[in-house]
Amino acid sequence: NARGILNANSKNVILNNPLIEVEVIFAEGKSKHHSLKNASLIFSPYSVNDSLEKLSVISIIQECTYKILQEEELPLIYSELIKVLKALKEGKTHPYQILITYIMQVLKIAGTSFEVNECIYCSTKNNIVDFSFIDGGFVCKDCIIDLTNKYFSSNQMFLIRSLILFNNYEQQSKYF
Repeated sequence: NARGILNANSKNVILNNPLIEVEVIFAEGKSKHHSLKNASLIFSPYSVNDSLEKLSVISIIQECTYKILQEEELPLIYSELIKVLKALKEGKTHPYQILITYIMQVLKIAGTSFEVNECIYCSTKNNIVDFSFIDGGFVCKDCIIDLTNKYFSSNQMFLIRSLILFNNYEQQSKYF
């Protein structure tokens, strides 16, 4: 039982913030249920002067975690979620790079991955000219249907590849 936590004056109002880490203490109540005695903040991804951009990224991280993953997959992303939120708080890496890298990790756990080492059709590693989200990876010059509909530049494909293969939130990419 946690009465009054929705009240702005509650000592435990901090529990209303998503993606925070807290230590809670319960006490035996007069009824058969335990009552929340105290909640202490361990970690919060939020800071007083956060930009709208950073707050939006935190919100998208929360939404993609809960909307993409099944309930039984959530424990598998926990350590990654802690890492991404700490990287965002440190602010050394662009928030969008952190977000995209995290989304790629969520997609892997959900069973979706992209082939970024070779062509998805013929497995060649040469003459890669485009990336297809729909088909699931890189496409070579021989397998692309219409070269005029090429969507990504070489630099963008390199960025996609590095974000999919590399899950280091602290290393800033030169493309952001």
